[in-house]
Amino acid sequence: MYRLVNKNKPLLTPVLQHGKTIDQLLQQLEEYEPRTRYRARRELRARPKAEVLAAVDRWLATGTASPNKLCEALWLQESFRQLDPGLVNRVMASEDLRARAAAVHSVSNEFRRFEPTQDVLSRAVNDSASRVRLEAVRGLSFLQTSKAAEIALQVVNHPMDYWTQYTLEHTLQALRPHVDAARKTGNFLPQGPESLRHYSEVFELESGPGGEAVKPLRDAEDPELPKHKRRSAIRQLARIGGGDQGRGQVVFSRVCAGCHRVGDQGKDFGPRMDMVGAQYPKDDIIQHILWPNESIAKGYETVQILTVDGEVITGFVLKETEAQLTLGVATQDGKGKEVVVDKANIEQRKEMKASSMPEGLAKTIAPAEFLDLLTYLTSLDAAPLEVQDGWTLTALQDIGKLRSRDGLIEISRDAQVAYPADFQAHWMKHSNLLLSGADASGREFAFHSPEPAVASPAITIRLARPSPLALITIQNRRNKQFYDRAKDLAVWVSEDGKQWQQVWRSEKPAENYEIKLPEGTQASYIKIGLDGTGILHLNQVVVYAPQ
Repeated sequence: MYRLVNKNKPLLTPVLQHGKTIDQLLQQLEEYEPRTRYRARRELRARPKAEVLAAVDRWLATGTASPNKLCEALWLQESFRQLDPGLVNRVMASEDLRARAAAVHSVSNEFRRFEPTQDVLSRAVNDSASRVRLEAVRGLSFLQTSKAAEIALQVVNHPMDYWTQYTLEHTLQALRPHVDAARKTGNFLPQGPESLRHYSEVFELESGPGGEAVKPLRDAEDPELPKHKRRSAIRQLARIGGGDQGRGQVVFSRVCAGCHRVGDQGKDFGPRMDMVGAQYPKDDIIQHILWPNESIAKGYETVQILTVDGEVITGFVLKETEAQLTLGVATQDGKGKEVVVDKANIEQRKEMKASSMPEGLAKTIAPAEFLDLLTYLTSLDAAPLEVQDGWTLTALQDIGKLRSRDGLIEISRDAQVAYPADFQAHWMKHSNLLLSGADASGREFAFHSPEPAVASPAITIRLARPSPLALITIQNRRNKQFYDRAKDLAVWVSEDGKQWQQVWRSEKPAENYEIKLPEGTQASYIKIGLDGTGILHLNQVVVYAPQ
């Protein structure tokens, strides 16, 4: 063990408490050394209460009453459970914010015995110093009344930092039973300022079901925020789980089915939603809901009509004859309506670059309902299987532009796939999306060969026309614990579907493969499978040819 000593400065002479009078101990509370003051406090606490408190009054009456001296006196009174309201007021009038914060802390500790606690905290919550306001908010959590919550909310009228926000949320949570009871009788913030009401309502939402979505929903719809922050909020929403698919279907029926259809449910005012989960990644679905004008489905662009009576009608064309125009008009209740206008009554017609879906629909449902709806929509991730003569047609061929890279263009979008008969149907839900441009991140695999392992499982791709081949990209099953199953992955090509030539074999398992084919490779058929016994499951395949 080593002791470091400043050779140019002598050691301090310890200040002792043994045998000292109360007045002498009080003088030690003005020493610079914290440990001296601490030991003096401990000794004073062991002396008779009445004598110490009387001596404190005399001590404060002599010399200069610095903020430190006032706090030491206050802490002594607190240790004897007998705060003096006069001394508390003196400290609260100090220009030193640390002294005021210390006084609020002591008052909060003594709230059961110090009668004017609420009055002190009510002043402190509007103090000019954030540290004092924070101590007041903390102290109000002990009072267990709805009035304490009303007072605590006043802090939102001042600049809020992380710690004040954190403390206020926990204070409101601690007082929630009393607030809920007051709300039921209409006695919570009956005449309160709008800022306090708004914060309280937002807190109720954030602390209730789906509360995690409240802030990102608000930010994503805030036109005053920069676009990158709004997009960040959408990505945050996409990461939130917890929605219920069944409840989401109920929300869809209430809010969306007036304009959109899933199966036999809903109307065809807007695009069908049967495959929306396969068409778009989760964050794109959120963007379509919150920013309907950002991207408009083809055929659903709106027109604006001005009638001779001065009525303005905006919707998309459902039907048009020589005499009449029928518009599908979205409504805030989500039910939608048809409006028929005689062309003779149209004064002006204008094509609009806007969606017929109104903005702000998300505000009409609770945050938890939004998450439920999102879960339901993302679950609609399968396209109807269409098989002709054993070949599975690629679904959603028109989703997204053809992919291109380094002078190559995608040629597999309109190709077809033949799957072996022993590939079980319950694993083939997304088999028609293997070659699609639809987002593949929401599923784990597009197809799955039988278990246990079989010999040389493989699929065959039939291109729409013979073509030179340059590159094939393959995404393995999106679960790293199964990557090893692709260790024998291989690719064969054929011009007639009978004579096959192996053009590639994997060297090791991987998440993704980029297969550069030998120059001059030409084929109408591509076979992808395992060159050996195993289990084959892939998520996406893209075939490229020279442009």
